[in-house]
Amino acid sequence: MKIVMVLGNDFLKPFVDNRVYKEAKALIKKGNEVTVICWARTIDNMSLNNLPITEKYKNINIIRVFQNISPISNPIFIRIFQHMTAFKKISKIIKTIKPDVVHCHDFNTLLSMIFVKKKNTKIIYDSHEDYPSMLSDVCSSLTVAFSRFLEHTMVKLFTDAVITVCPKIAEKFQEYNVKTRVIMNCKNVSEYNIPDEGLQKTRLLLNAEDKTIFLYIGSLGKYRGLGDLINVFKERNCDNAFLVIGGNGIMKHDVMEKMRHMHNARFIGTVQADRVPLYTKAADVIVSLLDPVKESHRIALPNKLFEAMAAGKPVIASENTSTADIVSNEKCGVIVQYGDAKKLHESIVYLTDKNVRKKLGYNSLKAAETKYNWEEQEKELLNTYKSMMR
Repeated sequence: MKIVMVLGNDFLKPFVDNRVYKEAKALIKKGNEVTVICWARTIDNMSLNNLPITEKYKNINIIRVFQNISPISNPIFIRIFQHMTAFKKISKIIKTIKPDVVHCHDFNTLLSMIFVKKKNTKIIYDSHEDYPSMLSDVCSSLTVAFSRFLEHTMVKLFTDAVITVCPKIAEKFQEYNVKTRVIMNCKNVSEYNIPDEGLQKTRLLLNAEDKTIFLYIGSLGKYRGLGDLINVFKERNCDNAFLVIGGNGIMKHDVMEKMRHMHNARFIGTVQADRVPLYTKAADVIVSLLDPVKESHRIALPNKLFEAMAAGKPVIASENTSTADIVSNEKCGVIVQYGDAKKLHESIVYLTDKNVRKKLGYNSLKAAETKYNWEEQEKELLNTYKSMMR
């Protein structure tokens, strides 16, 4: 079977898109031919136009489409025209390949199907997040409402199956009367089998060898509790705790400034995807604070939850989130009310107890080994393809 995956960013730069890679590899193992058509857009003001138009990465065919997008300050009609130009380029390549299935990753790539849909081509919509809810952080309520309507319309008219990353988002699509499967971004425990020598070296380089390391690696954006987290470590006695933050985003410089001169914290900047298991395994506690006021945060199941489980680490999660539901059900961490600095401080002190961490970490690893792992999710992916092609 010929499968084309469509991705709205570059597949390999700045690092490999892990979900797309794992899904592609699972399909290739079953004898399918997979091509990823990716829109190689500018990242952090750095053009990707120097990348090859085609290449092969671990048996995955890669084809790049180049189309720059004007800054958001430019007139919207210019940006719309640029998006439509990219979608036409993508659709032209798809028509040339003549695939059996087009697998669209996220909503922006689904729009390219306007130029593609044919009776003999099956289309899967892979919703990595609740796109309209995500837009609510930066767009007007009218734009959010329109995007929700457009997504609904595209799903009804063009897709044969929908897969998404968590049950709460799946519920939304089921309201559209569309068959939906949940394929979470789970990790394999084997990815986190890292020699003790490497872990000790990492802790030593962080200057936290004998301390309890609390780790956050992810988007440095708003509504993620980063300010509260830093302030707790800065202003309160956290015993033998040590904070490590890594990532990139709009709050990067603010985070760096706040952590400057802190004796019990370290900012490690952008972390390449293949280094995340090392830092996660070397840490003692993984922090995942999301503001439940934001719907996209309330329903999300962030990667760091599954990374913590695969590494056998306890999690600090925000109350009234999907993450907290799993942490509570699996008894693998501590739940705090978002914005409650006192409770957060108490939780940090509580988790400096090695015996507490050992018990919660055991539960975390057990959950990863039994159900929250990629082997289980891979089965769901293959079943989705099987049922759709009948």
